[in-house]
Amino acid sequence: MTACFNQLPPELLLQIKERLGLRDRLQLSATCRDLRAAAVHQWGVFRSIRFSARRAKTADSVLAVVKSYPGVVQKLKLVIDPTPCSRGHANPTPTHEGPNLLPESALALLRGHSEPGDGQQLAPGLRRLAVKFPDAHAFRRRLGRPDVSIYMTFDDNGAPEFARDNNTMVDQALGALAHTTHPVGGATRLALLNLPPHRSPVFATHRWRRLLGRVRDLELSMFGEQRTFDMTSNGDGDYRAAVAGLADDVFRHLAAVETLRFCGSVHAPLGYKGGAPLPLVAVGMPRLRYLTLGNVCAGDQILGFLKEHERASGYLRSLGLVYATADSEGPRWSDFFVRLILMKIQIIGFGVTRRSPSVPEFIDDAEPDGGGGPPAAREISVERLMQALSVWPSACVQGEFGGWVEDRSRNLQSGKDGLDEAAHEEFMDMVDATAGDAASEEWEGFETEEYSDSE
Repeated sequence: MTACFNQLPPELLLQIKERLGLRDRLQLSATCRDLRAAAVHQWGVFRSIRFSARRAKTADSVLAVVKSYPGVVQKLKLVIDPTPCSRGHANPTPTHEGPNLLPESALALLRGHSEPGDGQQLAPGLRRLAVKFPDAHAFRRRLGRPDVSIYMTFDDNGAPEFARDNNTMVDQALGALAHTTHPVGGATRLALLNLPPHRSPVFATHRWRRLLGRVRDLELSMFGEQRTFDMTSNGDGDYRAAVAGLADDVFRHLAAVETLRFCGSVHAPLGYKGGAPLPLVAVGMPRLRYLTLGNVCAGDQILGFLKEHERASGYLRSLGLVYATADSEGPRWSDFFVRLILMKIQIIGFGVTRRSPSVPEFIDDAEPDGGGGPPAAREISVERLMQALSVWPSACVQGEFGGWVEDRSRNLQSGKDGLDEAAHEEFMDMVDATAGDAASEEWEGFETEEYSDSE
């Protein structure tokens, strides 16, 4: 029996295993335990691979696995760590050799083929390709300094050498992606996590724009920092300009995208007065139907985008807001929902994940990646929400250095008068009615996938 199994390709063995009952699966796995080529008992390992992209030996091993089992790998996540440094010094500096901060094997996995080309497509059954760049917590952990900033140009306590190295790795990773042969125009979802405020030269290339024009499912999250309670990335003019530049660098070229998940940083939420804008461009995404926004302001910029998108391309099938708050200096939640009703925005699916507006100092050190929340976000417990006295919180960007603070008086008022909740219920009645009218289209409801960074 073992000899017969030896003649079967791993993909066929996995299909056989999926059709067996539990007892038969165990027997098959036991039979194949010594068959290294079959690797049936390692199905979970090879189906979803997450690895440190800067470690050459690790990347080489992953490349060998993907070449050996091309039809098995469905999810591939490259985690890019900060460059090493000389710890113990007052001002650590990067310690590395040569300009290639990412090994060739990692870049080959992003391209979907090796160079020089051997004609083999890597992971033709890939469903998700993710690149996670380092967040603020990763930099602080690497440098051993909880008070350091990486990209905030107005802060004297910075580490610009590490920002330059990070930018170089971003350029190398995006350059490889621009040449990718992975099926991003089909079933593969592309995710770029913790994208730093760096206007990469790759953004101006034809290959990059052609890649974006093929992507159908995109997940994008932003890097952000908070060094003290009142000093965040939102106070940095360069940061605000880089986020605004995503309109031309990314969102204006997503001609085929149908599903978009875009998340600001928990330290620097987007769309608030005085902070980084929400850089969405409706005319650049004519096929967009499913939109999820995280760490954003539920206010004028979202309303403007929805109206522009409906005018240019028709209504969204679904809108999800993850960890959104209203701007204390703008309309409150009740105004947001009332304006959606008056604008007659045609949405047939709406969901909101609430959070407390409070951002604890050095939140990265408490929980770096947000558990099951969006990348670089952090879930707040129900008890914490009740303590905030408002399930529809408000906050604002305040001061010269972009501090993000809650509006306690408005939150208390919201919990007392109930206007926000009442407006939400009225809006949901309109959503339900629109969904009923759209039932003839045999629409299957969009179930917002969690911004999970645990894959």
